[in-house]
Amino acid sequence: MVSDSSTPSRPTRPSPARRLRSVRHALVRRRRWLAAACALVAVGATVAVLRPAPPASTPVVVAASPLPAGTVIEAADLVTVAVPPEAAPAGRLTADELVGAVVAAPVDAREPLTTRRIVGASALAPTEGEVTVPLRLPDAGVAALLGVGDVVDVLATDAESGTTRTAARDVRVVALPPDDGDVGAAGLGGRLVVVAAPRETAVTLAGAAVHHYLTIAFTN
Repeated sequence: MVSDSSTPSRPTRPSPARRLRSVRHALVRRRRWLAAACALVAVGATVAVLRPAPPASTPVVVAASPLPAGTVIEAADLVTVAVPPEAAPAGRLTADELVGAVVAAPVDAREPLTTRRIVGASALAPTEGEVTVPLRLPDAGVAALLGVGDVVDVLATDAESGTTRTAARDVRVVALPPDDGDVGAAGLGGRLVVVAAPRETAVTLAGAAVHHYLTIAFTN
């Protein structure tokens, strides 16, 4: 019997020089990847530096729609917009400060609501001993000068004699209903104004409204 004396050949190990070249190639490839990554980071940083910063802005609360004088403001009446700081009005208020306040004079849609445009709801409630009195001022132009919360004197002029007297002092304007274009009892146009006054003064005002031409004088 003839025996096979051949043995399996062992795998040839790479020479140290070859192994060193492989390591060097791997390091070169890794360095290239690292260099590419660093380049991308550098480009991103450069773009971020060169990109202009967003313009500064200030939040301002404006009316979402036209608000007549005397409107009690609700959250749905308000919208917050961003404006340049130099365009932000003085006396601006937050939405929380505005809800429940009352519009002092008509406000257009998108108009900022400031301390000059509103009064606190508590300022409109008649105090003890007061009642609210509707008056029609024949001169709508004079009525247009009024704002809710104004304190005024009411003057009554006799159409026959031309004499004028003070029918009420220091009454507070609590509402300015929208102008409906109606004609007053004396056949005059004008504007309805609601004031808060002591009960005895309310009686005097009611009589004066029938027989006299009413106007107002500002006291505040």
